[in-house]
Amino acid sequence: MYVHPLDYVSATKYYLTCAKLDTKYYPSTETFIVEEIIDWKKLGFSKENGDYAVFEIRKRNIDTLKAIRIIAKDLGIPEQNILFLGFKDRDSRSKQFFFIRKNIIYDHLVYEKVMHRDLEYEFIGYVRRKPRRKDLIGNKFVLIVKDVDKKDRDTTDHIMNMIVRHGLPSYYGYQRFGLKRFNSHLLGKYLLTGRIDLFIREFLEGIYPSESDESIYNRSFLRFEKLLYEKILVNAVDVFKAVNKINRMIRNILVDAYAAFLYNLLLNKIVEEKGWIGLDKVLPLPGCFEGADFYGDILRVEGFDHSVMKHLGCWYRKGLFRPINTGLVLVGDVLKISFLLESGMYASIIMRELFKDNLLFTRT
Repeated sequence: MYVHPLDYVSATKYYLTCAKLDTKYYPSTETFIVEEIIDWKKLGFSKENGDYAVFEIRKRNIDTLKAIRIIAKDLGIPEQNILFLGFKDRDSRSKQFFFIRKNIIYDHLVYEKVMHRDLEYEFIGYVRRKPRRKDLIGNKFVLIVKDVDKKDRDTTDHIMNMIVRHGLPSYYGYQRFGLKRFNSHLLGKYLLTGRIDLFIREFLEGIYPSESDESIYNRSFLRFEKLLYEKILVNAVDVFKAVNKINRMIRNILVDAYAAFLYNLLLNKIVEEKGWIGLDKVLPLPGCFEGADFYGDILRVEGFDHSVMKHLGCWYRKGLFRPINTGLVLVGDVLKISFLLESGMYASIIMRELFKDNLLFTRT
């Protein structure tokens, strides 16, 4: 329990096996590759016509929201007009797709690839209708692990076989709560309780050891000129309007992070009451109609009654997940681990099981 330092923060409590790779792994653009798999047939993809223009996005060292800001500025449209089907990690080399209503940008479509320092994108065609979460089949992942040998390859094979056989809890991964400043769910809770004072203090002044030296310096001396969201809040005349603006800009991810935290607590509760097999069913998020039956005790411990559930989203997740199309290739001292996960499942939970406390996130 709580083997990794971020386990306690994210309420990811249980592991499937004690085995682990005896080598350190740092997710980065050189070692972690992600690619979205879309159901193009269901969306009615066409090269010639459709209601939504589709852009293929390739990025590295930036998160999805920053990619949206760059592209929105290029196209001269509000960021909210860019639709996407999932967040992709900053510390990865990723391929995903953005969707924009054709009539918004019809006169401004660029048919050549646009390149920025850490981002390139190009228009590839149209889809018939607005994309929805279920149109994302899943994500293909590749982990590249260096300085390994055949023993590490055999350990990986053993752990991956156990995962495929027994499944893993469908925890929300570490990045859902923040890898540098792991407080997204805490900020979401402050929003739900209306404690804007605590939100502002944590948002501006909360310091975490995994932050960069520059970030720690800026927060210590309240210098926010180079921090986009913090600058909005500091310069605001009305802090309530500023908080709402920030929440819209980041697509409500703070409240969603708190809902994810509650869901992780639910998985722990089920394991403790019914064992691993108790997870083998579909479970609701806290905002669903039947959420009270699942989260009542958890909400009471968190200091909420059932009325908070109306502010939380409703969707459903399998309690257990399994990777498919798994592959292992060892070339010299480099091991390539590949697998496909269905939409909404986190590769970091697979990494966590493989590396335990050897899963590290660089301080930049």
